[in-house]
Amino acid sequence: DLRGQRLLAKNEAAIGNFTAAYQAQMRVIELMGPAVDATALTDYAEMLISAAGGLVSSRAEDALRRALQIDPQNGVARYNIGLMLSQINRPDQAFAVWQQLVMEGPADASWIEPIQLHLKDMVSGLAERLALEGGSPEEWARMIGALCVLRDEQRASSVYNTALVTFAGYPAAIEVIRTHARQAGLIP
Repeated sequence: DLRGQRLLAKNEAAIGNFTAAYQAQMRVIELMGPAVDATALTDYAEMLISAAGGLVSSRAEDALRRALQIDPQNGVARYNIGLMLSQINRPDQAFAVWQQLVMEGPADASWIEPIQLHLKDMVSGLAERLALEGGSPEEWARMIGALCVLRDEQRASSVYNTALVTFAGYPAAIEVIRTHARQAGLIP
């Protein structure tokens, strides 16, 4: 029955048997039929992700997207979509998803700490590349936004000032940087 399958899926996940967990959770989804909810789908996706060692598979992505169709504000699904985007080398899109999640909160949400850890990696790689090779105004703006999400306003301010100097004489680039800095709360 449905309650037994839910219990089986949770227990298998709790002991680290994620393959059996996602198989049981898949049965939960089947039993729920058209009444399936976003939580059942995100639980399934997270079990798939855990079974794959942290990789967001296409099956997990499908479950996450279905969950977001049911509940577009589902934080777990949005976090994992961001994770998938970072894994397919789209840190710009992952950042946009994660920045919005952090800004919306709540501060104690389960996804806040993992987002901050991922952003620290994103920031260090982007900072190194911007310092060595430069980058587009959007990349500088993303760096500023990431630092604000990480609550490193001092460093964000420094990057902002460097970007203004770098793009002096390019009003469109300056506007992109200022707009993002304003959205991140760095400037009024």
